[in-house]
Amino acid sequence: MSPKLHEFTVVLRRDGPETPWGIRLVGGNDLDTPLIITRVQVGSPAYGEVLRGDIIAKIRDYDARDVSHADAETLFRNAGNEIKIVVHRDSKIAYTQGLGSDPYKAGLGPSPVNSISPDLTNANVPHRGPSPFLPGPGQYERALQLPVDSLPQTVFPKLNASGGYVPPLPQPQGGCFSPMPTRDHQQDVAEEQAAIVNQPYRTTPLVLPGAKVKKDAP
Repeated sequence: MSPKLHEFTVVLRRDGPETPWGIRLVGGNDLDTPLIITRVQVGSPAYGEVLRGDIIAKIRDYDARDVSHADAETLFRNAGNEIKIVVHRDSKIAYTQGLGSDPYKAGLGPSPVNSISPDLTNANVPHRGPSPFLPGPGQYERALQLPVDSLPQTVFPKLNASGGYVPPLPQPQGGCFSPMPTRDHQQDVAEEQAAIVNQPYRTTPLVLPGAKVKKDAP
């Protein structure tokens, strides 16, 4: 049975056009996927109003099913200090996360350049895999039915005894390169060994030098 989606209207307000809304969107009708909020920045205008996994049904008076990803970015960017959106939310989302649970800064777009601070870009940061939701015909309805399952999955590294992340083992630098012998080289070695093992025995008698007998002249 498909989960029930609750529809409600949200009005986001910010101090000025220079203040980001603090959300990250994926999808659009050009990708044949719904517009889904994948991140909410703590302390942003969107914090406490929307959740990660919310599906945007309308942006102002525009049906989100007819809005491309680039157009959605433009609508948010040029909205001024206030924008009204209609959101579809699965009740499961409210139980699996808290409001604004993602502390990382997130820009508007699928691949923000500075969405993670430099001190977090190391090997100990949990790896976030790609979303299992793939664009294509028929996947739009699936995302509407399973919005939580369409979000990217985070794979956390192992923990040590103190509860910290275990860094991955460093890769060897400048290791010795040991190429595998080629077939021609192996054949040459085999022929050389065969020549040594199967060499013919000496058949000519060995003549040792001895004392010469001087014959008397007649």
